[in-house]
Amino acid sequence: MPAKAEQPDIKCPGNNTVEMRWCASKSLDESKAALEKKLAPETLKQWIEATKQVCSTAYRLYLQEKIYAEYIEELKNRAEAIKIGDPMSTTTQLGPLATLNQLQNIEDKIKQTLEQGGRIITGGKRVNDFKTGFYFEPTIIACDHHSLPAAENELFGPVLSVMKFTDEDEAIKLMNDNTFGLAAGIFTENNGIAMRVSKACLLYTSDAADEGLGVDLGGRRI
Repeated sequence: MPAKAEQPDIKCPGNNTVEMRWCASKSLDESKAALEKKLAPETLKQWIEATKQVCSTAYRLYLQEKIYAEYIEELKNRAEAIKIGDPMSTTTQLGPLATLNQLQNIEDKIKQTLEQGGRIITGGKRVNDFKTGFYFEPTIIACDHHSLPAAENELFGPVLSVMKFTDEDEAIKLMNDNTFGLAAGIFTENNGIAMRVSKACLLYTSDAADEGLGVDLGGRRI
């Protein structure tokens, strides 16, 4: 791959941060093990920590076409097994949202996304099984592009918009198609790819769910 010219450092604008995670597998034979042992658990972790009410959590997921179907099915099964409940219970995995306004905003953005061509893989509805609290199902939305409302906006809730890419160049192009310096993570079996693309996706490589509060929100864009 030819070298790309580096651009000046840019800073993330805090409350506009959206984490994007790029996933790739160099071998279809190895992809199933990678999905079960690393990719799906890490994505799941984003939901069960603070109900995804964190500014650098993953709201967009870019999947290479060759692993898309397999990974979506694995993630769907895991999402539907998440235990929703009282945040004070030791058995609860997903608690409530902070406010009713937040819940209504998520519902509104999902409605707009579906009207514009998005497709629900799982979830998409509020949970009414509890007397108090604002609960929402773990939700996966298939999007043809990241300009759809659920993918473009920071929802602060258990919603993940998923898009496809074909190769490394397209992944970089997609992740740089924004006006902000966004936090990102990379999952790949190729360290060379990880190092190259990490310059484009700015912050986290391989383990985006384990960022520390002291990590500077800065990076490079190519």
